[in-house]
Amino acid sequence: MMLKSLMIVLALTLTTVQVVSANDERGKNIEHQIAELKDRLALSDAQTQQITPILETSANARKEILKKHGIDLENFDPESRKKLSFREKRKLASELKASRKNTQGQLELILTDKQMNEYRKIQQERKDKLREHMKNRGE
Repeated sequence: MMLKSLMIVLALTLTTVQVVSANDERGKNIEHQIAELKDRLALSDAQTQQITPILETSANARKEILKKHGIDLENFDPESRKKLSFREKRKLASELKASRKNTQGQLELILTDKQMNEYRKIQQERKDKLREHMKNRGE
């Protein structure tokens, strides 16, 4: 259970690091993410315009949550970052999960059920890819 929680926090943290690593990169990554979603979800232009600020706000919220827990994505240095206790990791995971749930709730108001199912599939693919990446780094 503890290892699973740690892996979830690590996956969420690294996903967030990838999405919001720096201002310019964040913009490019969000643009890339939106382009991917537009293609895979067959979004209309109106849907694309509606979800863009939601995803940008979500990325910024995750960045602030991480910063609050001592993880600064603007100056990310894995060697010098604060080591979180188990309780702090659980709190971080809980806050990131709440942020993700809020984002999904907002997207559910815009996307069809079919699009939302595909969105969840994309999120799972990203988690799986990250887990595989972390597994390979550990070897």
